[in-house]
Amino acid sequence: MDDFQEVRNKDPGRFSRAQNVNPSCRKVRILGRTRLPKVWEDMTRTTLPSWCTPAPPRIGDKGQGKISADGWRVFCMVHLIVTLCRLWGSSPPDSRENKLLVNFCDLIAATKIATGRSITVARAEEFQDVMLRYLSGLNELFPMYRLIPYHHISIHLRELLSHFGPTTTWRCWVFERYNHMLQNIETNGRFGS
Repeated sequence: MDDFQEVRNKDPGRFSRAQNVNPSCRKVRILGRTRLPKVWEDMTRTTLPSWCTPAPPRIGDKGQGKISADGWRVFCMVHLIVTLCRLWGSSPPDSRENKLLVNFCDLIAATKIATGRSITVARAEEFQDVMLRYLSGLNELFPMYRLIPYHHISIHLRELLSHFGPTTTWRCWVFERYNHMLQNIETNGRFGS
């Protein structure tokens, strides 16, 4: 990281080496045909609290339909953690699986801090540390991918949390709810009719 808290690649040649390893490979599938059924199986055996909305039972499968933000939240923060810890938790510390698990756990930890109902300056600083660790790990694990503007914005979230308090007071989920209501209104698909 430089003075501006930007994640920098210590080895600029790593990107070209990563492309040369498999130049035709543009997508990396962490949850594929082998791991996703294991997640679904664990989902059937996991008991959620009554206040927790369950994720769709075959999330990630074709034809599952549109998944709500709450469905993705439960899937990532509960079901993926359960399965990935079971599958990769005992992997050697230097293995790719262990690094992927640690990186994913950093993302979940940052998300939990950012979406909590209360925040302190110390928690905002902790968010910053965890998010920078996640982004550095992302850069290390997937050197062929560029960080996107949302990754950059996440670095500035510490200031927003410190100045405005918990995100529950200023995030846009209310507007998302209205968008969902508008999407469910039957129309003929013609403007002005």
